[in-house]
Amino acid sequence: MGRFSVEGLEDIIRKFSELLGNRTHAGEIRDLLQQSLHSAAEYNDFVFHMLNRIFGRYGLIVFNMDDPELKKRFIPIMEKELLERPSEKLVWETQEALLQFQFKPQAYPRDINLFYMQPQSRERIYFEKGMYHINNTTLSFTETEIIGMLHTQPENFSPNVVLRPLYQEYILPNIAYIGGGGENAYWLERKRQFAFFNVFFPVIIRRNSAMIIAGGQLKQMHKLGLEWSDFLLEENKIITRYLEKSSDTDFHLNQEIADFQQIFSTIAGKARNIDPTLEQYVLGEGAKTLKSIEHIEARLKKTLKQKEETALQQIHSLKEKLFPHNNLQERSENFFQYIAMYGFDWMDELLPYFDPMKREFSVFFV
Repeated sequence: MGRFSVEGLEDIIRKFSELLGNRTHAGEIRDLLQQSLHSAAEYNDFVFHMLNRIFGRYGLIVFNMDDPELKKRFIPIMEKELLERPSEKLVWETQEALLQFQFKPQAYPRDINLFYMQPQSRERIYFEKGMYHINNTTLSFTETEIIGMLHTQPENFSPNVVLRPLYQEYILPNIAYIGGGGENAYWLERKRQFAFFNVFFPVIIRRNSAMIIAGGQLKQMHKLGLEWSDFLLEENKIITRYLEKSSDTDFHLNQEIADFQQIFSTIAGKARNIDPTLEQYVLGEGAKTLKSIEHIEARLKKTLKQKEETALQQIHSLKEKLFPHNNLQERSENFFQYIAMYGFDWMDELLPYFDPMKREFSVFFV
């Protein structure tokens, strides 16, 4: 994408600006995007100028990984990938091992994890019947031909998602990589790859996450008799907590269940003394009774929920805003929507609260 023309971005910026509306600082974002566009001929330039204008004052280094000199330095890894094709097996093995720790596969490997680039196209390379083929084209090469091109035109080769971290660390080695949960799982899949290619594998650190709670949302929580911390719970637990606070009657039957358990335990003891075979019969009847009581409790709770339908809808709405689709806000919310309201200087206020060495989840009230 970096080589693509910025033609057409003007319309996208205009539509994006319309989404920002007339928020206090929306004009600053429009100016930033327009200035970045006017300074660029290719998409790479546009992204560079945009990132530099946003984060440059904090000390930012941007590498254009499509640079021919950087690609040239990566030739040893790309050549090994073309000739030996090790990544597919290594990644599958690592993903299989990570499944036992509840890490789902993040990126699926190919037999060759490289693309071949031409003007306005980037197609994957695959090996079949002794030849190297370029997907969606009629191009095919012998081993000698493709290795020759790699050495003379390395800029025409590009790592895919499976090989990209090795490119990054091979060119610019890091002590640590700081990323989100999904990113870290994705990097863990590269562990055996790094070892095979003899590239240093950095320490993986989970970056900070945060949640933003608006004043109106906090006010609504308090009106419901709930605290913001309650919304860190699962929605059904928030509802239970609300019903417990709002209802004049305790709908829980924990004490009654405990009483019945004690009664049937006593009866079972007496039955055992008369005939040991009767004990299991009594306990079975007790289990049926306890099941009935649990159904009664569920019915009581359901009736209360029907009476509190409006409040429960408000709880659902608040939960969805704080954890959209049961994920963190960062998975759905856009950075610019907050900058449009609070301005770029707002980042200076947030920065001191983020430290990847501290495993904290921050909550900001705005």
